[in-house]
Amino acid sequence: MDNIYKWICVNYPDEKEIMDDVGFNKKATFSGAKKVLESGEMDIYDYLHTTESIHREFVFGQLSEIYGLPYTYFYDLWLGY
Repeated sequence: MDNIYKWICVNYPDEKEIMDDVGFNKKATFSGAKKVLESGEMDIYDYLHTTESIHREFVFGQLSEIYGLPYTYFYDLWLGY
């Protein structure tokens, strides 16, 4: 499943209301998030349309699983290293 909103709703159903309240980007994908992080074209929070750090953490964790890269790879990209 590449759609982040759907993936979070399935794996963390209690987050659905919060994501809806903040206007979470329902079209955001894990492949898109990886592209955004690697290119530095925008902040991950802007891509996801969220202010919740837990959503970023969920995404980084799942990106690690999908791409076989350490969580710190995505975290460091986000920090600009």
